[in-house]
Amino acid sequence: MRYNSREAATGKPEVVLAVGGSAPATTTTTTPPAPTTTTTLPPAATAAGAVVADASVANDLPTTNFGSNALLAVDAGFATKPGGLERTFLRVSVTGVGTSHVSGAHLKLQVATVTNAGSVSGGSIHAITSCTWSESTVNWNTQPAIDGPALATLGAVTAGQVVDFDVTSAIPGDGTYCFAIDTASTDGVDYNSREGAGQHPALAIQVTP
Repeated sequence: MRYNSREAATGKPEVVLAVGGSAPATTTTTTPPAPTTTTTLPPAATAAGAVVADASVANDLPTTNFGSNALLAVDAGFATKPGGLERTFLRVSVTGVGTSHVSGAHLKLQVATVTNAGSVSGGSIHAITSCTWSESTVNWNTQPAIDGPALATLGAVTAGQVVDFDVTSAIPGDGTYCFAIDTASTDGVDYNSREGAGQHPALAIQVTP
């Protein structure tokens, strides 16, 4: 028997392969997602300031208490005779600062709308050491000493104006603080007190982490 060779015109030898079974398995590699880090910031401090006591004293009435008066008077006295000297004291409370930093503290007072309430000077505010005086009993004879330098001094003020005393340097955090307002001007100024009909004294506090 003869077979065609590779050189034959037709019927060349060939090999037929049959592939059985299933296709090879495919391996899939899944890369787990990178872990997510969530940073939770502490809530911002909610700081609050309040004027909790205020009163004026007058050297003409050295034993009289004006704690319930609707006005807070500040005056250097009469220009042509003794007397008429008036000062104002305020106590404030600050809460909610915690470990935050006090970036601003501003005492806001409204000039009264009564006759001659305005002045060429709104006065100077001082931080004072003594904070044990009572709104209902303090008078000229028992007033605390004004032992701190002026933190701020105002120029001319008009009736109804809301003025701003910057007392940031005297309020480092939570606590109770006291201030006195005096003036070198014989043209006195009257502010609304906590008992007044107009805008009451207020302390605005700003904090940063």
